[in-house]
Amino acid sequence: MRDRFIVAIAVLAATSAFCPSARAACTASKIDLPVTMQGRSALVHTQIDGVDETFVVDSGAFYSTITPATVDALHLPKLPMPDGMRIDGLGGLAFGNYITTVPNLTIAGQVVHGIEFLVSPGLGGRAGLFGQNILGLKDVEYDLKGGMVRLVTPEGDCAHTVLAFWVRDRNYSVASIDSREGFRDHTVGDAFVNGAKVRVLFDTGAPITLLSRKAALDAGVKLDGPDVKPNSIVRGIDGNPVKSWSAPVADFKLGGEEIRNTRLIVADFDPVANEADMILGADFFLAHHVYVANSQFKIYFTYNGGPIFDDRRTDSDAKGPE
Repeated sequence: MRDRFIVAIAVLAATSAFCPSARAACTASKIDLPVTMQGRSALVHTQIDGVDETFVVDSGAFYSTITPATVDALHLPKLPMPDGMRIDGLGGLAFGNYITTVPNLTIAGQVVHGIEFLVSPGLGGRAGLFGQNILGLKDVEYDLKGGMVRLVTPEGDCAHTVLAFWVRDRNYSVASIDSREGFRDHTVGDAFVNGAKVRVLFDTGAPITLLSRKAALDAGVKLDGPDVKPNSIVRGIDGNPVKSWSAPVADFKLGGEEIRNTRLIVADFDPVANEADMILGADFFLAHHVYVANSQFKIYFTYNGGPIFDDRRTDSDAKGPE
């Protein structure tokens, strides 16, 4: 499935030179995907066989999906799910019954043919979502505040180039991420909560950032303290509520960025099933300009300003980096 999509998406690439540092030999092919923010969802407008459809940009999804309603409405084929394939999500598992093939998908003004999608419900009226089989093919830039996601293929001598190309006189932060070798299909790296290391998943499809209950307790976050508030906005992949709290956190650090005296939503989810102790959601991405350099096993990011973590409080917003 993945190889077939790589062949199809290659026709979209438009080469443009950029020189993020003095190494002029580093250029890139870019595919611009304009996005519209609807709340905390980044939406890409496409067409399937000439019919307008909207997809969610979801960097936390290992593969792109489409809803059963869209499959039925567009009379798309229903194909058997590969043996052993399943969709994991917050709060449980959602087992897909089948996959489908989209004959003609218009994306970035170009038409690609024969793209496969997993079929999965629960997308709030959108046709589906774009996951890592699209977003993780090469590098990807997330400028959600600026309304743009770019699929980027570095070319030439880019191994030691700073790929935060939008930075002029401003500082940037950089952190290491896992390689995508083998079956690793997520953007995952290390961060620190109160000095304790946590595994973080960079997930544009999650509206808000979540810290697992286990990781919170390991980091000394007290869930029975006077400043902790019960929370009822977190729901799992099956739509059912997940027990959660809004809790004060003394310190969060990712790469060179440190956020002090903030609050996080702590949720009772399984870090093993979700491959991470912490999910950095769309609130984090809206507060940052982010470049995921899979080519270098790094992530570059700069702070846009405003609140970073949304804990759905009624009082003042959480502070930015200090």
